[in-house]
Amino acid sequence: MNTPDLLVGSKVSHTNGALYGQEWETPELFPTVEAMADKMPHLKQLVVVLFNGAKETWKRFSSESTPGGIIDEAILEEKELA
Repeated sequence: MNTPDLLVGSKVSHTNGALYGQEWETPELFPTVEAMADKMPHLKQLVVVLFNGAKETWKRFSSESTPGGIIDEAILEEKELA
């Protein structure tokens, strides 16, 4: 992640910080985090490390969901159990 300001900062918005611009489930979280940001000087760096670390897992999960992947091929009962 090269732009932590999309998720941490005074200009955070679901239109530029959420996948497909969809409204966040907990929109009050972001102003709360912004209000506490002075007490968390490494917050932006933490967000970058978190998302960069998750990138490989997301790639793997995405490939499992593609047509013919393990998630795509699972039957309804398997999906419900998961």
